[in-house]
Amino acid sequence: MMELYKDSEGINHRSAISDNLKELAEIVRGNNYDEVLLPNPRRRCKHQDEHVYCTMRASDSQERVTEKRICRCWNYFNKLEHKEGCNSCSFAFKKENVGNYEIVDYEVPTVFSMEQLGGIDWLLKRENELIAAEVKPPNSQETIVRMIAEILTYTIETSYTPAICFFLKNVYGKPSKQYVDYVKYKDNEHYKFIKEKTGLQVLYITFDENTFCIHNEEEEPLE
Repeated sequence: MMELYKDSEGINHRSAISDNLKELAEIVRGNNYDEVLLPNPRRRCKHQDEHVYCTMRASDSQERVTEKRICRCWNYFNKLEHKEGCNSCSFAFKKENVGNYEIVDYEVPTVFSMEQLGGIDWLLKRENELIAAEVKPPNSQETIVRMIAEILTYTIETSYTPAICFFLKNVYGKPSKQYVDYVKYKDNEHYKFIKEKTGLQVLYITFDENTFCIHNEEEEPLE
């Protein structure tokens, strides 16, 4: 089985972030960086990408707050046609979107079919821009480098703007691992080059007991 760069050994080692940013920047510097992130042969596939219901039930209230559950729940909970069904669900992390980014869809398939490829966590819309966002749950241990590698891979040959979207704080009110990464490496030359070359946006999530908001670092800089 072919290993994609996003799944490469060491990409989630926090002690190797600087080296991994340099390596990813070198990949992006090449004119064919998409072929490095997603090597040929690629097989195009027409996916069924319409979600019509949520499988959460009242008995799921104790389920862990994972990436998939957040992306699925917040997609449905913030669409009027699903409100009645959502009211019968006891998932503890349901929250209302009070920001300017609309969640259009979740787990959006890529244009290619590959067993380990995965999909886009959220397709967001703001004004006329469609943004493909890689999302991590508040307590995730994954590095910001892997987030970037994932979304650059998933948006190959799409018109979506790539973005990473992490929580400012974890569920205990402490800074998330991705926020800590961001603060440490936001001025790194390789990180800045990757953003400039790819058009990558950096989004972050704040939340309280009942609501959440997606922010853009360019408009609301992280301190």
